[in-house]
Amino acid sequence: MKLKVTGSKALEDGVHEGVIVEAQERTEPYEYIDFIIESEGTKVKAGYPATLNPVSNLGKLLDRFGVELKIDEELEVDKILIGKQVKFQTITESRDGMDFSKVIPTSVKPSPKVVEEKVE
Repeated sequence: MKLKVTGSKALEDGVHEGVIVEAQERTEPYEYIDFIIESEGTKVKAGYPATLNPVSNLGKLLDRFGVELKIDEELEVDKILIGKQVKFQTITESRDGMDFSKVIPTSVKPSPKVVEEKVE
């Protein structure tokens, strides 16, 4: 199997717009949900502890998208958020000599960009 060696692609520090294209679950070192955001030809992830209540970061994210949380209700958060246009902020971090963009999870919110309908 051939694989191409690539470097890391980092967005410039600052505010960006993109689309949530995927959700991934991870269990190490804790249970998290990572939302993959595509922006400017690069994919970045915003990670949230997999705890859902009105004061958790994930609960606050859903609230910013207008989702009302009801106790004991089960939500498919991936289906709610995938495809959503978002605005978010990144900072550059380095690990093992490579730079990468870290999304500040509390900065992810609906994009204010309004898509205009074409009238024919």
